Amino acid sequence: MKAKFALLILCNMLFTLVLAQTDTTTPKAASAPSPTSSSTSTPGNNGPAPAVTKISTAKIEPLPVPQPKPRSNDKPVSMAAKEIHSVSNWVILNIGGGINSTAGGWNNRYPNFFGGQFGAEYQHNEKITVGFNYMPYSGTYVRPDSLYGGIQGPTGYVLDQYGYTSVIRTYLRGFNLTATVGLIKPFKTTSEATHSLVYTAGLGYHEHYTRFQFDKGRIPQIEGIYNQGYDNYRRGFALTESVKYQYINNEAICVFAGVNLLQSVTNPQRAWDFATDRAPDKSQLDFSIGINMGFIIPINADKSNTKAKTDYYF
Repeated sequence: MKAKFALLILCNMLFTLVLAQTDTTTPKAASAPSPTSSSTSTPGNNGPAPAVTKISTAKIEPLPVPQPKPRSNDKPVSMAAKEIHSVSNWVILNIGGGINSTAGGWNNRYPNFFGGQFGAEYQHNEKITVGFNYMPYSGTYVRPDSLYGGIQGPTGYVLDQYGYTSVIRTYLRGFNLTATVGLIKPFKTTSEATHSLVYTAGLGYHEHYTRFQFDKGRIPQIEGIYNQGYDNYRRGFALTESVKYQYINNEAICVFAGVNLLQSVTNPQRAWDFATDRAPDKSQLDFSIGINMGFIIPINADKSNTKAKTDYYF
């Protein structure tokens, strides 16, 4: 009994010793120092107060995020602007033709004809144009009245040297060549095309004559020097005017269409007219009006003015 009691007292003493050892090794929690406290020791404290760590209040800037560069095969979004062809100067080549109706003196022989349109223009700032125009005449019908005069037989046909009715084809031939100047009035302009009205006037040269085609050696009446007595060759100066619509687009077919006028004073180049058996009139007024159309070959004469907006990518 005494042994149990002694063992109990021994255990109690060991437990008390362990608790005392724990209290001496565990540090006490430090209280937060006041803003006015210093780091020096004061009476009643065990040691110097711990240093206070200041926290910076400066704004932290986010790191820059690298942006992906557009790849060469990326397509621009729809808001990206296409290249704007703001070229102000053009060299224009015109190729076309049209039907013309005549009036005045040459209408007695040539009621109408086909006229070609070949020319070149320099168009400056889409305001003025300067150039030239060449129009060859090609008519397949010549009035037979008073064309051959006294060499026509009772039937109205020309007989060949064997007494047979001859086959003679007649054509209008000639041309006008004029220097032109005019005004350009654009009425619709997009990033790719320009729609304009062009008003031009010209001054130049005009001539026409009758061409005879037949089997040579069979009709001596109109061969050689005698041919000149029937061809009614005339020439003189001419005035021309035109109004045309032109469509210019570097990425498509360019065209033009319009109306042209001609006024001319011509003089005879033959001393005698065998058809009327008299000297031809000294001066004659020729007029024509026609509708023409054709193609334009535009040449960019001022590439430095081409502008383009930036392309935007996803």
